[in-house]
Parts: sequence; structure tokens; C-alpha cells
Amino acid sequence: MKQHLHALAIIAWGAAFSALPVNASWASVELAQKKACLACHAIQHHRVGPAYNLVAQRYGSRPDAVEYLSNSIKNGGGGRWAMGVMPRQNLTDDEARQLAEWILSLAN
Repeated sequence: MKQHLHALAIIAWGAAFSALPVNASWASVELAQKKACLACHAIQHHRVGPAYNLVAQRYGSRPDAVEYLSNSIKNGGGGRWAMGVMPRQNLTDDEARQLAEWILSLAN
């Protein structure tokens, strides 16, 4: 039974990341996992928060997109997606910027 559960866990993990774009930075994915971003967000579908590809499409054309998203990621916010309010996150400026750049790369 434990072997079956272990196999199912591996399959589920693989399925979760099989939708990652080729240009996805694994360091950024790992940071998003470590900081629990993926508990509320997914790359291509809504969860508690908006899908990252939709965030990238909405904000990617802004000249200040990286700074805007970095600030939103670090300081939280709400009301932009008709969803719950994202709380302030415990991130460094560099971590917030890395996540913002990664999210913006998911626009396709």
C-alpha cells in the first residue's frame, strides 16, 4: 500500500509541473514552492489567487511591470482580481524581484 501511495505522489508531482513552460526557471519555481506561493497560485488555472500566466498577461505590458509586481508580491494587496486579499509576504527585495521576473515570463 505504501508503495502505491508513493507512486501516486510521484505521478501527482510530475503532473503538477508538466505544464511548466520550457523557459521556466527552476530556481524560481523552487523559490515559489519554498515561500508557499503555489499554495494559492498555479501557473495556468485559478486557485485562491489568480493564475500566474494571467497575471503576466495583465501586467506584462507595463513599463514598470517588474517593480509593480515585486511590490505587490512583497507587500500583498487585493481587489485587483475579485478574489481574496493576498497578505504581506516575508520576502527579500531580491526574492520578490526574482518571482516577479519569473511570473512575467509565463505570459505565453
